[in-house]
Amino acid sequence: MGNEGINRAKYTVTAVMAGVFLCACSQEEPAQTSPSPPATQSVPVIEEVRETTRIIVDPVGYDTGEEMIVYVLSEKEESTFSIINDEAKDTLFVGELKPTDTEIDGMRLYIGDMTSFAGEGTFKICTHDVKDGLSVSVRENILEERYQSVVEKLEKIEAKSEEEDCYRLAVMMLSGDVYDEESVDWAYVKKSIKEKLKKEQEILEAKEGINEKNVSERLLACAILADFYSVYGDIEPDEVNECLEAAVSIYDRCAQFGESADPVTLYMADASLNRATGKNAYRKGAEHYEHENYTGPYKDFEFIADMIYLRSRNVADFDRCADMVKNIVYNADNVAQKIDRSGFNVVSDINETPIDMTLDDLMQCSMADYTLSENAYEQIRRDHIHYLFGRNPQMRDLIEENDDIKTLSKLIFVMK
Repeated sequence: MGNEGINRAKYTVTAVMAGVFLCACSQEEPAQTSPSPPATQSVPVIEEVRETTRIIVDPVGYDTGEEMIVYVLSEKEESTFSIINDEAKDTLFVGELKPTDTEIDGMRLYIGDMTSFAGEGTFKICTHDVKDGLSVSVRENILEERYQSVVEKLEKIEAKSEEEDCYRLAVMMLSGDVYDEESVDWAYVKKSIKEKLKKEQEILEAKEGINEKNVSERLLACAILADFYSVYGDIEPDEVNECLEAAVSIYDRCAQFGESADPVTLYMADASLNRATGKNAYRKGAEHYEHENYTGPYKDFEFIADMIYLRSRNVADFDRCADMVKNIVYNADNVAQKIDRSGFNVVSDINETPIDMTLDDLMQCSMADYTLSENAYEQIRRDHIHYLFGRNPQMRDLIEENDDIKTLSKLIFVMK
């Protein structure tokens, strides 16, 4: 990439332009002149030099102290990489490059480890074939800064549906609930909840505001308002009572259209109201939900409803809870088993799988770490985050290209 680590093609363009216009003037008669030869222009001659070496790191950089991996794709045999002070041109670190059996674009993949490098700042990574090197930054809080930039991007996107808006809020509140309050922009959540509460109150007042066509959306809104009561009540209890009252009213009004409701949205509402109120009617409703073989349009809410149910104090079916936890760990183990250790330490089918489905798996890893109070899957999550942000064979920022609310919502949960 020129000065950024890739030997690029050099172009030699030769253009010949000729044209002469002669004019002879006479007072009596114009002089006869021979026509000028037509101008000629050569076709550009392009000499293309094939790329032979490609250095790959996360273009944003690495957090101080985290595992820092360097990948090199090369047609030539590579053995070492160097970290150079770009200003002084001093060599600060030399690391080994280990060959793998992986080939991409006709080049062999080599893996290097710069974790033991103690420097902080912006440096160049060079190989024998790439003297100019590729820039890499190492400093504290890079991942946190990246997380905040994703959150800002997510908040600016206008939801195209009630489902998208509810999913964004549900994941943000789950993140604040599971991790810590500072991981969420509560000002944004409060503003959004206030707007949603006003909208739902207006629907409740309308004569036919809730009907069989919108009952699933209303149940999602019910769940969000009830969940806000549970998650935010300890922070500012005076602000949440009205949300719970509206949630209960919505649920009651939706009861007459129960057969038209999507089962996941009903499960989400039951789980949220069970946690908020502790009433057995909601608990029984949540425990009535069957997970197997659901492939409906609200599939993404199933995982969130599970997490809300598990975090409720009013739970009687402990076998159900144990099975849910076992399933989370089982899914996380499946992800670990699919990791391609001879490549970029990500699941082997990542390029054939939509990003949001990959993030679904990583959310399972996040919750497995949380429920087990361990960090067994943290490095898996970090490796995938680096890959999505550009530490991949094409060096493409796959997140920058994406403005889907659900995908970005899942990403912020995985990044914490």
